[in-house]
Amino acid sequence: LNTLFNNDTELIDKIKHIFVFPNIEMRLNHFVGRNSENIDFHVIFSDEIPIELIEENFIKKLEFVFDTPIGNSADKRSISPMNIKLFGEKLKREQGFDGDDLVVGYKHVSLDINDIINVLQGISDFKDKYLTVVDDDNLGMIPWNGRDHNIRKTIVKRSNLQFSNNKSNIEWGLGLRGYKTPEEFLVEFGHYLPSITGSDAHTYDKMFILDNGQHCWVKANANFEGLRQIIFEPFERVKIQTTKPEEKNGDKVIDRIEIKDPNFSSEPIYFSENLTCIIGGKSTGKSLLLREIAKTIDK
Repeated sequence: LNTLFNNDTELIDKIKHIFVFPNIEMRLNHFVGRNSENIDFHVIFSDEIPIELIEENFIKKLEFVFDTPIGNSADKRSISPMNIKLFGEKLKREQGFDGDDLVVGYKHVSLDINDIINVLQGISDFKDKYLTVVDDDNLGMIPWNGRDHNIRKTIVKRSNLQFSNNKSNIEWGLGLRGYKTPEEFLVEFGHYLPSITGSDAHTYDKMFILDNGQHCWVKANANFEGLRQIIFEPFERVKIQTTKPEEKNGDKVIDRIEIKDPNFSSEPIYFSENLTCIIGGKSTGKSLLLREIAKTIDK
């Protein structure tokens, strides 16, 4: 790490605390905007799901439309490298695309959102072990008052989260913009659409940095269940802003206590950042501990 990141100790310390989520990014078969861009759709899996299981029971079960012969049902094939390469070869032959067959195929493969959800819901091992995320940049290109209104509504209903650091979109996903009350949003879509975001860094110097200087703060343990908790508490668990939410003055926060007494352990007792509970039987020292803390703070 030292060689790779030029002995940047601060950056290396952050990297050591990274929690990696398996994330599959796909293009949906809906085209939006002047340039007819695909909508990006992501599935974030729990780290408890083995990669081999994701590959075997999710990726290999997904299908794309290879061809639609006149008068016949669509020729749908699994997204195996062989089928994608054949698809690329077909596109080059019919449409004149240039490049490697496999690369051309991958660039043009798109999937149906309902097929994706059906595959996920059909595997019992995936239950409560994945989150679906839509990119708000693509979603925002679908007008509510246009013919694709129902497509946009379907995508929102199929998504647990959205990738966004746009204030208007964040507020919209929580029913705070465009609705009289958040409950109206809930009635229409069945759930809120909380936002998360990241640096999307393609170079080392861009890691952990958003263009607008903000950060994505999630109040949870750094694991999949912590991230998943956002969908149950969308207003309380995630904030996208510059400063840390609920940041307290350092002189008003107890980080740890150390008891200087030979009858007690000399090991520090650390306090949780958000919630600390003192549990013990009768006459085990709970009141004594609180009294000593109070006396230390204000003699």
